[in-house]
Order: sequence, then structure tokens, then C-alpha cells
Amino acid sequence: MTDTFISRRRFLAGTSMLLGAALTPIASKAFAAIANNNDNQFKMLMSPVQLNVAKQMADTIIPTTNTPGAAAAMVHDFINMMVSSYLTETERAMMLAGFDNHQAILSMTEQQRIDYVSNLDKNRHSDEFFKSFKELTVIGYYTSKIGASVELNYDPVPGPYKELPFKDVGKVWST
Repeated sequence: MTDTFISRRRFLAGTSMLLGAALTPIASKAFAAIANNNDNQFKMLMSPVQLNVAKQMADTIIPTTNTPGAAAAMVHDFINMMVSSYLTETERAMMLAGFDNHQAILSMTEQQRIDYVSNLDKNRHSDEFFKSFKELTVIGYYTSKIGASVELNYDPVPGPYKELPFKDVGKVWST
């Protein structure tokens, strides 16, 4: 093999470092929480109103289409678990204040919620709450049973690699 080709080992090492560098502190905590989850062995910290704000915002980010959305996947409960048990005091205070600051979403129509969340998304680089919230929403959804097996295809025991044209597959696979 010549120097112009990269070895599989170097490729995997580089990819692992890139992935590790891409994880934000909240994403790292979310993945650790998923790995260590002991089914409801955490204190629910968010109030019912804050939980409803999280539910409405998450379902606006990942709405029900031909597949269930974030509300059906109970992403708001995942976010409550993260806020209650895995974030630092500073992160927890920031998230709880964020839910309190966005209670107006509860009285909005669907189109108003879409416009509201779209505006938050445009400014997410300067809004730590929304950046963290969106990250937790996506992680919570795609690690839920609905996200991993309904939204994405899932094959617990994949067979040999066979290249297939995307038009024959139809959607992205989770494994």
C-alpha cells in the first residue's frame, strides 16, 4: 500500500476523534444518560407547564408526518430526565429559565409555533437554551423506540454488506 492511501485503522482512529470532538458537553451527557438509564430512577424536576412547553417545542421541531413526532416519542420526558438528573446546576438553571421564558408557545396556533421555533433556530448560535434544547430533542427522538425503529429502519442482526441504490431502500437506516 502506498502513502496516498489511508489505512482502515487510521481512518477509524480519525473518525473516532472527529466524532468525539463533535460531541458537545450536553450531547455527551445525553449519551451517557441513555447508556445508564435505570427506567424512571430519576427525580422529575420540570413543572407540568415547563414539560408542556418542552412537548410543544419538541413536537414543532420533529412533528408528526407519515411517522410519529417528538410528542409521541415522549421526547419531553427524556428532556425532563436530562434536566433533572444529568445536567450541571448552571445548565439546569439555564434550561428551566428557558422553558419559563418560552411559555407563550402554549397559546400559539400551529403556524405561529412553526414561525416562533424557526426564528429561535435562526438565532440558535447565540441562544444557548435553544441550541441545547434542539440537541436534546434530536438525541431523545432518534434514541427512542419510535425514532430508532419507525422513523429509521432497524435491523438488529444485519447480514452481509450489499450495496443497494437508495431508490430501492427508501429511507435511511439506523444500523
